[in-house]
Amino acid sequence: MSGQEAIDALGDKIEYVAQRNGKTVDELKDLLLRDATVHVSTSGDIFFRDDFGGKKP
Repeated sequence: MSGQEAIDALGDKIEYVAQRNGKTVDELKDLLLRDATVHVSTSGDIFFRDDFGGKKP
């Protein structure tokens, strides 16, 4: 998940995910909204995914 979709899906778990990744809630939200390559895994880890301009399968 990424962007606003990730923020919405995390709901009240966003504080846990932010802390797990060494961020404040505001920092995590800003990162998700500002950088489209930032995603959150189902286990709560932040990762970066870029298709380098290619199309999604």
